[in-house]
Amino acid sequence: MNKIRILIMEHEKRVCRVLCRIIERLGFESLSVNEPADFESTCVEFKPDVVLLSLETIDVDHIKLLHSLIEQHSRATIILLSNMHEDETAALERLGQSSGLNMGGILRKPIDVDAVKSKLKELVPQNHTRPLKKSPQISRLFRERLASLYALNQAN
Repeated sequence: MNKIRILIMEHEKRVCRVLCRIIERLGFESLSVNEPADFESTCVEFKPDVVLLSLETIDVDHIKLLHSLIEQHSRATIILLSNMHEDETAALERLGQSSGLNMGGILRKPIDVDAVKSKLKELVPQNHTRPLKKSPQISRLFRERLASLYALNQAN
C-alpha cells in the first residue's frame, strides 16, 4: 500500500514541523524542504502527489519553482501557502493552471490547522491507502483519483 506523498516547500522550520504533524496524523507521508535550491531535486526523488508551496520564501522567484514542476511534467496537486496580496497569489495560481499544472488552491497564512486538514481531505479521499481491488464500497471519484495516481507513479 502506497501512502499519498506530500512535499512541503517552506522556509520556516516551525511551520514545516506543524504541517508534517498534520499530514502524518491524516495518514499521509510528508517531507519538507527549507531551501529552494533543494526543491527540484527533492521533487524528482520523492515524487510527491501533493506539493504545499510557500510563497513567503525570501529571495525566491516563485515562477522558477513552478517552472521546475512544469519541466518535470509534475502531476502533483500544488497548493499555494501565502499571506501575499490575493491578486498576486491568484496570478501565480492562474499561471500554474495555464501551464498545465494541477493547482489545488490557496491556503492563507498564518496556517489554520482546520483549513489544512479540510483542503487535504478534499483533495485526497478518506480511504487513500486501501488497495482498489479490496474496496468495492469506495466512491467513483476516489477510484478515478487513485487510478490516476497509480498511472502517474508507473509513468515516473
